[in-house]
Amino acid sequence: MKLITNEKGGSGLNKVLYISVCFMTMSTAVTSAQNLLSQLYAQLGFLNLGIVCLFIIFIMRAFFSIICPHVMSRYSVRVGVLIGTITQIIRISGGSFMALCHRFQSEEGLCHPSSVIFVNIVCAVIGGIGAAFMWYSQSAYVNECADDQNKGLFNGIFWSINQTAQLWGSALAAFILGRADHLTFYMVITIFAVFSAFMMLFIQDPGNSQQKNKKPVHNEESMKESIQSFLAIFNEKQYYFLFVSLFFSGVAIGSYITFLSAAATEVVDSDDVFVTNQKTGYVFMALAVGTILSGLSTGRIADKHDKIKVYTAIMILNEMALVFTVLACIFKSFSLAVFAGFLWGLGDTAIQTMISTVIGFLFNGDKNLFSAYRSIQAVGIVYAALLSIIVPRSHPLIYYMLIFVTLGVCHYLYKYYLVQFKRRSNSLIYANEKQDLELSRRSLTASLL
Repeated sequence: MKLITNEKGGSGLNKVLYISVCFMTMSTAVTSAQNLLSQLYAQLGFLNLGIVCLFIIFIMRAFFSIICPHVMSRYSVRVGVLIGTITQIIRISGGSFMALCHRFQSEEGLCHPSSVIFVNIVCAVIGGIGAAFMWYSQSAYVNECADDQNKGLFNGIFWSINQTAQLWGSALAAFILGRADHLTFYMVITIFAVFSAFMMLFIQDPGNSQQKNKKPVHNEESMKESIQSFLAIFNEKQYYFLFVSLFFSGVAIGSYITFLSAAATEVVDSDDVFVTNQKTGYVFMALAVGTILSGLSTGRIADKHDKIKVYTAIMILNEMALVFTVLACIFKSFSLAVFAGFLWGLGDTAIQTMISTVIGFLFNGDKNLFSAYRSIQAVGIVYAALLSIIVPRSHPLIYYMLIFVTLGVCHYLYKYYLVQFKRRSNSLIYANEKQDLELSRRSLTASLL
């Protein structure tokens, strides 16, 4: 394995390991709250507010991902991840405020329901904007620490470590919510988020010369050009298979974020809130185990095998997770729900790893494609969140059938555009080989003369 070094010493691998631990600490706080957001908010008396907040978060993330390349051209990726982490603390504070009002059974003044809703919406907006810059910076950082031989490995290492947050977060949720109230839970995850922000202060520059030579752009025209450059990639048919798969990944991730807890609740079928929260936490712990195993293996597999074939297989894995979730709801089987959670974890980390690897390897880490990655994926998550608002939480089976149809259509379009991409790639290879032969012929003729 080749390690990348810079003038300051230290390896690219060490930097990836450090930022992975930073993100894992932050994600422990965010994902533990996010996975149970709709369930916790409903228990606190705000039925659909959790889903609405998720909708706002990912709408903001989708929109601001478009301008990330332009804004971040002025600053280092260290600034992006630090600011992004601080906004996640603000995002969590909305739930903390709601839980505080609930503990003291107050609905007056600042704790009036309309004030609680307003605070949570504002926190969701800030959290969504910050997440756009944070995840864009993360993708850029890891790929700048790697080269073509280890992009898959480095991205796999990042996601395997980061996704252990699913395990720690789920364990925290199962332990705390099974024994204490919501405010205690939010206080603990806030501590994790604050500590992660402190760790982010010590992230080193990736050592990439392009980062060091960045020149700030101050005129408004550059922003316009940046947006036009981003929009121009949607006219390139070679990217269509990737765009469809990005939406696919967003729908898959969004479906388990917004409704897996509802499916687990129906399977558990208990009136005891503590029992429901605890067993739902077990489902997400199984999901966490899947994310860890996937992260440890996907990157290495991607570096050794055809990346497109691996990518396609992982899309099928996500569809299998959906099938087992539906079966769990039909047969009211907690064991199937746990296994479905495990498959969701495998699919989540694997597809995140492969997206970064495909963009980094096949498309030379195009910054606009990294923006499209977060933007289109966020649109897919928003779509899943919208469906969860329309479909009652008491009918998770209907919701997952709609998701199943959506993923099936996406997979069909992915295969269709992938064939076109391969044809175009083969044509370019043939044209380049023909050009090389012609140049060799001319050079040989000239030498003979």
